[in-house]
Amino acid sequence: MAPREIHFTFGPKEALKKLIQAHPDRKLLLFQAVTDKERYMLFDYSGKETIFSGGLSYQVVRQVEFDKDWDGFFEFRYLTLDEDEQKVFRAIMDKWVRKDGRPFGLNETVILQSEKKNFEFLMINVWEAEADFVDWTNLKDNELQQFGNAGNNQALVVEYKRAK
Repeated sequence: MAPREIHFTFGPKEALKKLIQAHPDRKLLLFQAVTDKERYMLFDYSGKETIFSGGLSYQVVRQVEFDKDWDGFFEFRYLTLDEDEQKVFRAIMDKWVRKDGRPFGLNETVILQSEKKNFEFLMINVWEAEADFVDWTNLKDNELQQFGNAGNNQALVVEYKRAK
């Protein structure tokens, strides 16, 4: 069963590893940013109340092919969507329910909405490989390119891989 809430926090790798050791009852995953090898994120998808002080919390509003193993290349896409944009975004996600309706190599998607600001969304896309993500990103007919973040014309996209 998929969680209803997902919580995140950022920090030094060793501090985040200590949190993992201190909370073996949680579903915690450690990620490393692809472009900044010193940036780490800890991800709690246990569905329980957050253990992070100053972390971020999101409500799960949609998921496509939820995989409890969270394996692949991770794209974290931050979007700011007004009411009209949310309708268009939902229509795109409706197509992604079918495997042939989503981008090649996209294994799963989880759509999260900020608990504090209901117009802020986080889309976690899990790709088979980084090359699939790059190919899709460069498509001219990429429907998600129309959505921005925080007044910018483009979404904020951060790529992660699972840290060891």
